Amino acid sequence: MEDLAKQFDFVLIDSPAGIDHGFHLAAAGAKDAIIVTTPELPAVRDADKVVGLIRSKGIKSPKLVINRLRLDMVRRGDMLSQSDVLGFLG
Repeated sequence: MEDLAKQFDFVLIDSPAGIDHGFHLAAAGAKDAIIVTTPELPAVRDADKVVGLIRSKGIKSPKLVINRLRLDMVRRGDMLSQSDVLGFLG
């Protein structure tokens, strides 16, 4: 990571879903994090675990991307809203 950081302004490492070995390898050299989740309760619960692990590695302010948000489904109550996800993740 240090060699790549000398050559590039940003180095993005994609981690597999979940918190298995692949996540820990990807997070090992991280200085910041972008957590991607969908607005579905199981995915948000996993994201909450990831937030805790990321913070335990010293990353204070991970960023969040909510993928596949559908406003029509939010309005009908069939999907968590952006504020629901943010509230759950604190």
